[in-house]
Amino acid sequence: MQINKLWSLPILSSEIEEGVTISSDGMDIILSFKCAFENDRQKNYEIRFESVLCHMHTSERFTPKMFDSYDTLVSLEESEWLDNLKILNSRDFDFWKPKHFVIYFDGSGQYQFIAREFVVSEKEVE
Repeated sequence: MQINKLWSLPILSSEIEEGVTISSDGMDIILSFKCAFENDRQKNYEIRFESVLCHMHTSERFTPKMFDSYDTLVSLEESEWLDNLKILNSRDFDFWKPKHFVIYFDGSGQYQFIAREFVVSEKEVE
């Protein structure tokens, strides 16, 4: 299994204010959090996973493998989860072309998504 680093948090996840929230919008799932920077600047971040087919959250104490995902969004190529989904329904798997994404937040645990793609957005807090 190959691990590809895709995006790193702008600060340590242990410094995220108000924790990580998860919400859904149709087939998309969004992880949201607020970061405080120097000079009292704050930004809201969203990681949107598009066309999610499956997802899983494990608490810090029950995360069996890190996959180099501490404070970093990674993709796992040829993961066991992807392989099982392809066996289960190869036609739809070929249509969606899903990827396996993983990110770990200190204090929140690990989030895994089988999704088509991801988009990160940031917005200054006024």
